[in-house]
Amino acid sequence: MSNHLASTQALLSAVTKSKKPLTVLLGSPASAPDSPNALGVSSVTEIVGMIEESVKKEDLFDQFNDVVTSINSNDRYQDGFDFIKNYISQDAVNDIIKKAVLKAYDDKTNSWYIPKGLNALCSLISSSSLNVSNIITTNFDPLIEEGIKKHGMYPFKTIFHTDGSWNHTRDDIPKSINVVHLHGFWEGSDTLHTPKQLTTKRPQLKSSLSQILKNTTVIVVAYGGWDDIFIESLNDIALDSNANVDVVWAFYEQDESIVQKKYEKLLSNVKNISQRGRFRSYFGIECNDFFVALQKYLEKKDSFTTIDKKNSKDNVKISFDTVKNEIKNFIISKNETDTDFPFEQMTLKRFPAHKNIRLVEQIQFIDEIKTNRTVSLFSEWGMERNGFLYSIIENDASPLYKKNIYSIKLDNCLSIEDVNNRFNERFNQGLQNFVMLAAEKKDIVILFDEISSLDNSAWRNEYIKLTNVLMDYIPNLLIISSGDNTLVNLNHPIITLKALSEPDIKTYILEHPEGDGDYLNQACFDSIVRLSAGLPSRLNNIIAQLRISGIATLIEDENNQRIDFEEYGEDDPIPARLKESLLSFIKSKNDTKHYSLLKILSILQYGETFSRLRKFNSKSPFSTEDFITLSNAGLITASEKILVLNNKGFAEKEPIHVIHSLVGIYIRQGIDKEEYIGIVRKYLDITFGENWISGEIKFNQTSLQYLHDFNKSGPGNAHILICTFLRYAVENDARREIKATFNLALSFFKFLENNDRYRDLIFSASEVKALIKESSEIIPLGRLHYSLAKGLRMLGHTREAIDEMLLALEHPSLFDKKELASCKLEIALAYEHAKNHENDAIKYALDVKKLSRTDSSQYTQAELILAEKSPHQNRINNIKKVQRKAERLGFNIIKSQAILAITKLQKNNNENKKLFQSALRSLPAKDNYSIYNVIVQKNLGLLDDNRVDEISDADVITLCKAYSYFYTQRIDVQLNKTHRILWAVFVDRKDNDSLIKMFRYSSFIWRMNNDKSSEEKYANLLSIIEMNINDSYLIELVKYARVRIKFLKSTLDKSI
Repeated sequence: MSNHLASTQALLSAVTKSKKPLTVLLGSPASAPDSPNALGVSSVTEIVGMIEESVKKEDLFDQFNDVVTSINSNDRYQDGFDFIKNYISQDAVNDIIKKAVLKAYDDKTNSWYIPKGLNALCSLISSSSLNVSNIITTNFDPLIEEGIKKHGMYPFKTIFHTDGSWNHTRDDIPKSINVVHLHGFWEGSDTLHTPKQLTTKRPQLKSSLSQILKNTTVIVVAYGGWDDIFIESLNDIALDSNANVDVVWAFYEQDESIVQKKYEKLLSNVKNISQRGRFRSYFGIECNDFFVALQKYLEKKDSFTTIDKKNSKDNVKISFDTVKNEIKNFIISKNETDTDFPFEQMTLKRFPAHKNIRLVEQIQFIDEIKTNRTVSLFSEWGMERNGFLYSIIENDASPLYKKNIYSIKLDNCLSIEDVNNRFNERFNQGLQNFVMLAAEKKDIVILFDEISSLDNSAWRNEYIKLTNVLMDYIPNLLIISSGDNTLVNLNHPIITLKALSEPDIKTYILEHPEGDGDYLNQACFDSIVRLSAGLPSRLNNIIAQLRISGIATLIEDENNQRIDFEEYGEDDPIPARLKESLLSFIKSKNDTKHYSLLKILSILQYGETFSRLRKFNSKSPFSTEDFITLSNAGLITASEKILVLNNKGFAEKEPIHVIHSLVGIYIRQGIDKEEYIGIVRKYLDITFGENWISGEIKFNQTSLQYLHDFNKSGPGNAHILICTFLRYAVENDARREIKATFNLALSFFKFLENNDRYRDLIFSASEVKALIKESSEIIPLGRLHYSLAKGLRMLGHTREAIDEMLLALEHPSLFDKKELASCKLEIALAYEHAKNHENDAIKYALDVKKLSRTDSSQYTQAELILAEKSPHQNRINNIKKVQRKAERLGFNIIKSQAILAITKLQKNNNENKKLFQSALRSLPAKDNYSIYNVIVQKNLGLLDDNRVDEISDADVITLCKAYSYFYTQRIDVQLNKTHRILWAVFVDRKDNDSLIKMFRYSSFIWRMNNDKSSEEKYANLLSIIEMNINDSYLIELVKYARVRIKFLKSTLDKSI
């Protein structure tokens, strides 16, 4: 190879003296960092490290080492990705590449870092100093395209991860260049790495590459010559003795002998054209240094003709600017504005209540649009998407900060031509005019709104093509795609706006201009949550009404809620397709069963299962097709599954079908009142027996199955039905129905109490209390106060519980002597744990003893209260005395309470262990509340003694159930204790997944209680835990945890 000149000078001359257009082939070093600590795409060696890290997390490292045995980085790279693809997934391969590529993204400038060599090459191409017509790359990153755009040119990007032909002509479009990715791209396609992938036959692409090799001089820089489609094409053409190819190959290695050995196969295959001087090798070429040297070489070479070139450039610029200005003047002349960008931007009103809600979604949106420049935003009707956008443009960390949004509705669009028509309708200008002027702007955001039908592949491909072209042509453009659930077909990052969580509802109320902290008391807040369904648009309406009347009036007037499509206007309009579907079903209400199903679901606000809805309409049962049709129209959704009993008595899980909240209100307002009440009455008969109105109440356990599941919160449809029928009876002064429904409500309260659903008891009793106050019928209201007081005490609302029970005692005639004792016992129990109320607890306990028999449970419970308040030296003995009595009389709950009191006072671990076992043996299996309290205290003792490793698996399972129960029923004191134990257990067992999940739920309660210290404490503990998770559900929880940690830190910083 005597004609091989291994010098940079020779290569500079060869490149610049080529008579044919140039094709530059670039490998991975062109995108790598150009200096220590610089940004850049990860190297092969670094990616191998990422592969090894990934398999370790999947517990596959031993298998990996068995399969991937080579120590060569290139081999480990290819074999490693082959392992990832086969043992995990192609998506996992793509994720590693994405992580590697993002190493080149500069978060500070919100732009890609272009290494100096690539930057120099792009500058030369832009200045026309080099006649480069194509850039081919095996890289997956966008740095070539970004460098081309940086220097004012347009890259025609083509991606191959399968076979396909390539039209490498540019249709005489000036300032453009072809960029071809042979091995795929980092987003929107798969990436090819393994020998099998790289050597797959791609005849169409090979044919295209052969034409390039024949018609251009190919400059190969920073490319290792792997067995792939390019080398295959080169090998084939080397056998053609008539092919006038010209390949200039720059090797990084300086020593020719090393090159001969390392690239023996390549050099052997091109021997034929090498002997003819058509394959020239150069050695010791580092890509960054070479392209910078090439730029300087050409600048020096052209310095003698600088003046002529300058004049020539100026003439071209003047000529082009003349054309451009003519078009610009024409565009502006069609509008009456004075601006140089005559397009009406979207007007977002102020939504201050949105700034500190949906923080996870805000961070996710900001991160995705920073990285991808485009994001999909899915928001159902009522979610106030525009409020979310307001929070984004007001966030100074967002790429949208203070930018202008231009919205275009694309409902029913199926082509780019349709989109262009919408631009004409919206702006009185075509798409091409908007694009031409927008290309010079740095603050443009396009919101494509009401997009649908993206499951249509032709329209989807058109839309993807449109967004790609727009982002290529307008360098600083950001695109938001908003529409129906077919957005998932775009494969763009998608942010979904869901109903607000309770902490976010609380924040929304407090930060709303008309909000009030008084709305956050438990009964009022729970009703706001139910009435709003977590929809910001409903919250606005409710807050406005609360400025005029109280929550009781809203509950009374619930059946008079109205939805006016015009009311939502531009801020939160009903999507056109949803409105069209809804009105269509209403119009054809006599022809199908769809409207009947919508009516029933609009009344059953907690949703219902398919099997029970079929029974409701047994003469003409609903079909699965009816549900599918309404679901596809976006009017109903399927939520979590619950256990139901089928016809044969077997339990199975079925999803609950729920109507969209606003659609439900719209449907309800159109139902005839008699038909409405007829549906309610029929469902009450199914739930409580056909003779409930006569006082013969029979609970249908199948209908009430929802309330047996501690994971479900809320009093369910039974509560909705009772309140609806009671409201109707009060409005119509139907005294028999008022009395019967109130008695049914009291029975339902008892059912909730017996099932330990104290939060739901408070909620249900509070709403019934609001409805019954206007009744003309004399009813035993004291019994409602009694039930409400019990629920309030169990949740720790001491003052409210005492007030309610004192109201109950204002109606002594409603209670017999035993019940009066129970009333006073509830007050004594409420005072027992209240600060500075020891004497009140003793007073009421003594009153209980006076009213009760000595062998009654009330008397024994009062004795326990007095024993716990007795002098310290006698306290344990007094409590043990009550324990023995309770055990003798079979009062097992009182016995367990006495044991809890004893074990708090004594530190005898062995005796305490026996006492806990005794308590658990005697408690009935259905008394979950008492069992959970014993288990919690038992394991708190182990935690406090640093004996976490002794907590048994059986107790951990029970503690998890206890946590779920305390969480849904908001028994917060016990929840915090359970959290402490489980946190220690999961830390001890290195169960980081469970820690992340539990933080999410506990954080919810801490936020509701303004308990920042607990959230900060556990957020700091969580911040030191490794949170690299692959499970999609856990990823969402990790995002939440990181956002809360970041938010708490920023709050702390501001307070210092």
